[in-house]
Amino acid sequence: MPPDRGEVAEAIPAGTLREDPTPAFPNPQAPRRWGDPKSFPPPQTPEDLAPEAPDMQSPFQPWTNKNGTPAPQNPPEKSSALLPEKDSPEPVDLGQPIPLKPQPWTWQLLPQGLIYRSYLAGVKEPRCGIVFNHDAYYGWIWDIGLGARLGVIRYGNDDPLHPEGIQLDFEGAALLRIDPEEERDVVGCDYRYGIPLTWGSGPIRTKFGFYHLSAHLGDEFLLKNPGIYRDNYVRDSLVFGKSLYLTPALRFYGEVAWAFNTDGRAKPWEFQCGMDFSPLRVGQWRGAPFLALNGHWRQEFDYHGSFTVQTGWQWRNAHGATFRLGMQYYRGKSEQWSLADRSEDKIGLGIWYDF
Repeated sequence: MPPDRGEVAEAIPAGTLREDPTPAFPNPQAPRRWGDPKSFPPPQTPEDLAPEAPDMQSPFQPWTNKNGTPAPQNPPEKSSALLPEKDSPEPVDLGQPIPLKPQPWTWQLLPQGLIYRSYLAGVKEPRCGIVFNHDAYYGWIWDIGLGARLGVIRYGNDDPLHPEGIQLDFEGAALLRIDPEEERDVVGCDYRYGIPLTWGSGPIRTKFGFYHLSAHLGDEFLLKNPGIYRDNYVRDSLVFGKSLYLTPALRFYGEVAWAFNTDGRAKPWEFQCGMDFSPLRVGQWRGAPFLALNGHWRQEFDYHGSFTVQTGWQWRNAHGATFRLGMQYYRGKSEQWSLADRSEDKIGLGIWYDF
């Protein structure tokens, strides 16, 4: 019995542990006494010992065994979620919410990006593009835009995809029409330039500025149609627009313009509104779909206007420039404002590039 039961326990021989420094394995059949040295496991050889931890003063020293030989190491696998491979970067999907971390506002000359972007389905917006249209009455029509809209100066952040602040832009475009069935004659060309002041932060953006538009008919077209009425259409307008981003990819907008100087059939008021679905996705070749709607009403037609829908595929770079391929349907008064007496119902394939 144990000593606490009142009986004297058998003494443990003191010299036994020193007599046999390397005892053999105990016999499982022999009775073991409490404290018997043969009940302890035999010591391990140096090769069987676990590797020692490296010296804390040399953090890059490899793990070694007791005899100094390096222990085999299995490098940890890289986590694709935390450390993406540099040669195959993950695409950046900017359909995610706009970052909430504020950025410092500074003065910038010729900034990247636009605070208030052009309307995708606005046929009078300054951009580069061509639409190969077919009209049920007029046949094939090529509508071409040669223009751009760029920032001049900004006081705001330097994010080209989600710019915030106050920015002065300059825009200009030649919007011409070619008749491919008549020796590719120039039917007409509308010239536009403007100076919009834009500002915004978060989902709300505002535009106020001036733009000039004048419409002209082509020389070949006038020679082949001597009896056509030539309208000297001119308007110098103040414009105010508002955009609301429900998500970074979905925008609704409205705009009103008042012309303080007009000529020809032009009258002061015009209105337009619409929707743009344009995912802010960069860094991948496959691109993303887009959808755009626009309605435009002018006072000279008793506010009977035009309707445009565009859809297709787009690619966008890290500075906000967008290249699009898709389909366009247009119904309403002629896109060439010097041909105000014409109504068009056309559909076609388009290529557009927005800066």
